[in-house]
Amino acid sequence: MRWRVGDGNNIWKNRWVPRVTDFYCRGRNDTGPNWVSQLIWGGQWDLEEVSRVLGEEDAKLILAIPLSRHGIMDRLVWNHTKSGCYLTCSGYKLACTMKNNGDLEGRSVGDGSTVRPSDGLWSQLWRLKIPPRVRNFLWKCLHNILPTKDKLLRRRVAVDGTCALCGEAPETLSHLFLSLISCRFWYSTPWQLVTTGGPWTTFIEWWSFITSQLWKQECEFIIEQLVKPSRGAIKINVDAGWKDTTKQGSVGVVARGDGGQFLAARFKHLPFLDSALVAEAIALREGMEMALRYNWHRVEVESDCRSLLMAINGKMTVPLKIDVLVADIHQF
Repeated sequence: MRWRVGDGNNIWKNRWVPRVTDFYCRGRNDTGPNWVSQLIWGGQWDLEEVSRVLGEEDAKLILAIPLSRHGIMDRLVWNHTKSGCYLTCSGYKLACTMKNNGDLEGRSVGDGSTVRPSDGLWSQLWRLKIPPRVRNFLWKCLHNILPTKDKLLRRRVAVDGTCALCGEAPETLSHLFLSLISCRFWYSTPWQLVTTGGPWTTFIEWWSFITSQLWKQECEFIIEQLVKPSRGAIKINVDAGWKDTTKQGSVGVVARGDGGQFLAARFKHLPFLDSALVAEAIALREGMEMALRYNWHRVEVESDCRSLLMAINGKMTVPLKIDVLVADIHQF
């Protein structure tokens, strides 16, 4: 558990820095503040004060924490899920990681798998609205622990390791689901999925490719459905960019009338940024603030970030990293 910074009035010598390990602030100055709120000015981090009080590593982490313009309360969150809420699967995943790192001192937490899916695949799987038995089956496939004949032989179980369908190749996970035997089934589905001839060698790589292509098709469909603003309304387009290597980004906002005429624009560089999603949320908040500044009442704000829009509209759990930004957006 750690604290998520809201107004900063209740935390300092607590676990609140979003690092991988202990979350404690490692200040380098004994004359530091009593509360985190003393590092905040006007709804933003006081860059000079943060740099004075904290070391370079902590300063970068803290300056990347988005702050609310309205000073919501600090709260405790579970650091190992995107929402900040504890889930059983996240506890299991943490236990497996601790076991692999030797942090559990030999205590048994079950057998680990030899192949790990990425965090994106993990979260995709647990969000699927499918029967538990199907989800568990996919989980076993993604972790390469489905009891295929090849896997049983490796565990010294006396079975014939040959595939029962073709009678030639070893029955491995990849052979069962990606071979010529199974490709006819996949191609017969409404999506006409292809399992051979692609840049994948494992079930995980194929799953990643298929889900990314489905996502791409959905994005293209959304773009094709874009419509002009309603008569008399003002359309505000927001967008953001982010670079993982530098942890920097920028946001842009453009407002146009219902006839397409230019009304206003804004560009902002963000030197400390945690992710592209945070950048998109800041961009949308900037768009809402522009509408408030110019006293526009009939406004249509457009963003190409689907996950952000779903979070704002209550169609998905708000990710922890943007919850204060979404709360601000709801204030408008």
